[in-house]
Amino acid sequence: MIRVAIISHVSLYREGLLRILSQSQDVFVVGQARSLDDALAMLDEVSAEVVLVDLASAPDLDEVRTLSAKYPRSRVLVLGVENNATAIADCAEAGIAGFVDRDGSVEDLLATIRCAAAGELRCSRRVAAVLMQRVAALASHERERDNGHGQGHSLTRREVEVVQLVQQGLTNKEIASRLQISTATARNHVHNILEKLGAHTRGEAAAIARRSPRYN
Repeated sequence: MIRVAIISHVSLYREGLLRILSQSQDVFVVGQARSLDDALAMLDEVSAEVVLVDLASAPDLDEVRTLSAKYPRSRVLVLGVENNATAIADCAEAGIAGFVDRDGSVEDLLATIRCAAAGELRCSRRVAAVLMQRVAALASHERERDNGHGQGHSLTRREVEVVQLVQQGLTNKEIASRLQISTATARNHVHNILEKLGAHTRGEAAAIARRSPRYN
Protein backbone atom coordinates (compact mmCIF):
# COMPACT_ATOMS: atom_id res chain seq x y z
CA MET A 1 0.00 0.00 0.00
CA ILE A 2 1.18 3.52 -0.85
CA ARG A 3 0.75 5.75 2.21
CA VAL A 4 -0.54 9.18 1.14
CA ALA A 5 -1.15 12.44 3.02
CA ILE A 6 -3.34 15.25 1.67
CA ILE A 7 -2.78 19.00 2.22
CA SER A 8 -5.40 21.54 1.16
CA HIS A 9 -7.13 24.42 2.89
CA VAL A 10 -10.41 23.45 1.17
CA SER A 11 -12.28 20.80 3.17
CA LEU A 12 -14.40 19.73 0.20
CA TYR A 13 -11.26 19.20 -1.89
CA ARG A 14 -9.60 17.10 0.81
CA GLU A 15 -12.71 14.99 1.32
CA GLY A 16 -13.10 14.50 -2.43
CA LEU A 17 -9.52 13.30 -2.78
CA LEU A 18 -9.94 11.00 0.21
CA ARG A 19 -13.03 9.43 -1.34
CA ILE A 20 -11.35 9.01 -4.74
CA LEU A 21 -8.13 7.54 -3.34
CA SER A 22 -9.99 5.21 -0.98
CA GLN A 23 -11.39 3.42 -4.03
CA SER A 24 -7.87 2.40 -5.09
CA GLN A 25 -6.61 -0.91 -3.75
CA ASP A 26 -2.96 0.18 -3.52
CA VAL A 27 -3.38 3.64 -1.92
CA PHE A 28 -4.08 4.39 1.75
CA VAL A 29 -4.64 7.93 3.05
CA VAL A 30 -2.85 8.29 6.39
CA GLY A 31 -4.00 11.82 7.14
CA GLN A 32 -5.23 15.23 6.00
CA ALA A 33 -4.11 18.77 6.82
CA ARG A 34 -5.45 22.21 5.97
CA SER A 35 -2.13 24.11 6.19
CA LEU A 36 1.62 23.61 6.19
CA ASP A 37 1.79 23.95 9.99
CA ASP A 38 -0.90 21.30 10.38
CA ALA A 39 0.91 19.10 7.87
CA LEU A 40 4.23 19.37 9.70
CA ALA A 41 2.54 18.35 12.94
CA MET A 42 0.77 15.48 11.20
CA LEU A 43 3.89 14.16 9.45
CA ASP A 44 5.75 14.16 12.74
CA GLU A 45 3.21 11.59 13.89
CA VAL A 46 2.58 9.51 10.74
CA SER A 47 4.79 8.56 7.81
CA ALA A 48 3.70 9.10 4.22
CA GLU A 49 5.45 7.94 1.10
CA VAL A 50 3.60 10.53 -0.96
CA VAL A 51 2.28 13.96 0.12
CA LEU A 52 -0.33 15.61 -2.09
CA VAL A 53 -0.31 19.41 -1.90
CA ASP A 54 -3.06 21.56 -3.36
CA LEU A 55 -0.94 24.33 -4.91
CA ALA A 56 -3.53 26.93 -3.87
CA SER A 57 -2.50 26.11 -0.29
CA ALA A 58 1.14 27.01 -1.01
CA PRO A 59 1.08 29.60 -3.82
CA ASP A 60 4.74 30.68 -3.60
CA LEU A 61 6.24 27.16 -3.36
CA ASP A 62 8.30 28.20 -0.30
CA GLU A 63 6.09 26.02 1.88
CA VAL A 64 6.59 23.11 -0.51
CA ARG A 65 10.37 23.55 -0.27
CA THR A 66 10.11 23.49 3.51
CA LEU A 67 8.08 20.30 3.37
CA SER A 68 10.49 18.60 0.96
CA ALA A 69 13.52 19.63 3.03
CA LYS A 70 12.10 18.44 6.36
CA TYR A 71 10.74 15.12 5.08
CA PRO A 72 13.13 14.05 2.29
CA ARG A 73 11.76 10.49 2.32
CA SER A 74 8.27 11.71 1.44
CA ARG A 75 7.67 12.37 -2.24
CA VAL A 76 5.79 15.65 -2.62
CA LEU A 77 3.26 15.97 -5.46
CA VAL A 78 1.46 19.22 -6.25
CA LEU A 79 -2.00 19.50 -7.72
CA GLY A 80 -3.39 22.29 -9.87
CA VAL A 81 -0.14 23.36 -11.54
CA GLU A 82 -0.44 25.80 -14.43
CA ASN A 83 0.40 24.07 -17.68
CA ASN A 84 3.33 26.27 -18.69
CA ALA A 85 7.10 25.93 -18.78
CA THR A 86 7.87 28.37 -15.96
CA ALA A 87 5.45 26.77 -13.49
CA ILE A 88 6.72 23.28 -14.32
CA ALA A 89 10.39 24.25 -13.93
CA ASP A 90 9.69 26.09 -10.66
CA CYS A 91 8.01 22.97 -9.29
CA ALA A 92 10.99 20.81 -10.23
CA GLU A 93 13.43 23.24 -8.61
CA ALA A 94 11.35 23.25 -5.41
CA GLY A 95 12.08 19.55 -4.99
CA ILE A 96 8.69 18.31 -6.14
CA ALA A 97 8.60 14.69 -7.26
CA GLY A 98 5.62 15.09 -9.57
CA PHE A 99 2.58 17.14 -10.39
CA VAL A 100 -0.88 17.01 -11.89
CA ASP A 101 -1.87 20.07 -13.89
CA ARG A 102 -5.27 21.73 -13.84
CA ASP A 103 -6.55 19.58 -16.69
CA GLY A 104 -5.40 16.32 -15.09
CA SER A 105 -7.78 13.40 -14.53
CA VAL A 106 -8.21 10.94 -11.66
CA GLU A 107 -6.24 8.42 -13.72
CA ASP A 108 -3.44 10.97 -14.08
CA LEU A 109 -3.41 11.49 -10.32
CA LEU A 110 -3.23 7.78 -9.48
CA ALA A 111 -0.55 7.13 -12.10
CA THR A 112 1.52 10.05 -10.78
CA ILE A 113 1.21 8.81 -7.19
CA ARG A 114 2.37 5.33 -8.19
CA CYS A 115 5.32 6.68 -10.17
CA ALA A 116 6.39 8.97 -7.32
CA ALA A 117 6.24 6.12 -4.80
CA ALA A 118 8.47 4.12 -7.14
CA GLY A 119 10.96 7.00 -7.40
CA GLU A 120 9.96 7.82 -10.97
CA LEU A 121 8.77 11.01 -12.64
CA ARG A 122 5.68 10.80 -14.82
CA CYS A 123 5.56 13.58 -17.36
CA SER A 124 4.82 14.28 -21.00
CA ARG A 125 7.48 14.70 -23.68
CA ARG A 126 6.86 18.44 -23.62
CA VAL A 127 7.48 18.61 -19.88
CA ALA A 128 10.61 16.48 -20.23
CA ALA A 129 11.86 18.94 -22.84
CA VAL A 130 11.18 21.89 -20.50
CA LEU A 131 13.14 20.24 -17.68
CA MET A 132 16.06 19.41 -19.96
CA GLN A 133 16.17 23.02 -21.16
CA ARG A 134 16.29 24.24 -17.56
CA VAL A 135 19.10 21.82 -16.70
CA ALA A 136 21.03 23.06 -19.74
CA ALA A 137 20.48 26.68 -18.66
CA LEU A 138 21.78 25.93 -15.16
CA ALA A 139 24.83 24.22 -16.60
CA SER A 140 25.46 27.22 -18.85
CA HIS A 141 25.29 29.63 -15.88
CA GLU A 142 27.76 27.48 -13.97
CA ARG A 143 30.23 27.34 -16.89
CA GLU A 144 30.04 31.12 -17.26
CA ARG A 145 30.83 31.64 -13.59
CA ASP A 146 33.68 29.13 -13.68
CA ASN A 147 35.14 30.94 -16.69
CA GLY A 148 34.71 34.33 -15.07
CA HIS A 149 32.27 35.53 -17.74
CA GLY A 150 29.06 35.49 -15.77
CA GLN A 151 27.54 38.40 -13.92
CA GLY A 152 28.06 36.66 -10.58
CA HIS A 153 30.35 37.98 -7.89
CA SER A 154 31.43 36.19 -4.75
CA LEU A 155 28.77 36.05 -2.08
CA THR A 156 29.41 37.81 1.20
CA ARG A 157 29.67 35.77 4.39
CA ARG A 158 26.08 36.69 5.29
CA GLU A 159 24.84 35.82 1.81
CA VAL A 160 26.51 32.41 2.09
CA GLU A 161 24.58 31.87 5.35
CA VAL A 162 21.36 32.90 3.62
CA VAL A 163 21.86 30.72 0.55
CA GLN A 164 22.57 27.73 2.78
CA LEU A 165 19.21 28.31 4.47
CA VAL A 166 17.55 28.71 1.07
CA GLN A 167 18.94 25.28 0.18
CA GLN A 168 17.14 23.92 3.27
CA GLY A 169 13.86 25.27 1.93
CA LEU A 170 13.41 28.06 4.49
CA THR A 171 11.18 31.03 3.67
CA ASN A 172 12.35 34.64 4.00
CA LYS A 173 10.51 34.89 7.32
CA GLU A 174 12.17 31.73 8.63
CA ILE A 175 15.59 32.91 7.43
CA ALA A 176 15.05 36.23 9.21
CA SER A 177 14.14 34.45 12.43
CA ARG A 178 17.11 32.08 12.20
CA LEU A 179 19.63 34.89 11.56
CA GLN A 180 17.87 37.44 13.80
CA ILE A 181 17.42 39.96 11.01
CA SER A 182 14.29 41.60 9.57
CA THR A 183 12.24 39.86 6.89
CA ALA A 184 12.94 42.80 4.54
CA THR A 185 16.70 42.32 5.04
CA ALA A 186 16.39 38.60 4.36
CA ARG A 187 14.43 39.39 1.20
CA ASN A 188 17.17 41.80 0.04
CA HIS A 189 19.86 39.18 0.67
CA VAL A 190 17.92 36.64 -1.41
CA HIS A 191 17.50 39.21 -4.21
CA ASN A 192 21.26 39.92 -4.23
CA ILE A 193 22.04 36.20 -4.24
CA LEU A 194 19.83 35.63 -7.28
CA GLU A 195 21.59 38.44 -9.14
CA LYS A 196 25.10 37.28 -8.20
CA LEU A 197 24.42 33.65 -9.10
CA GLY A 198 22.60 34.55 -12.29
CA ALA A 199 19.54 32.65 -11.05
CA HIS A 200 15.89 33.38 -11.84
CA THR A 201 14.29 31.63 -8.87
CA ARG A 202 15.16 30.57 -5.32
CA GLY A 203 15.13 26.95 -6.43
CA GLU A 204 17.62 27.69 -9.20
CA ALA A 205 19.87 29.59 -6.78
CA ALA A 206 19.73 26.67 -4.34
CA ALA A 207 20.61 24.22 -7.11
CA ILE A 208 23.57 26.37 -8.23
CA ALA A 209 24.88 26.84 -4.69
CA ARG A 210 24.44 23.15 -3.88
CA ARG A 211 26.87 22.24 -6.65
CA SER A 212 29.51 24.73 -5.51
CA PRO A 213 31.84 23.79 -2.63
CA ARG A 214 32.23 27.49 -1.87
CA TYR A 215 28.65 27.71 -0.60
CA ASN A 216 28.39 24.43 1.33
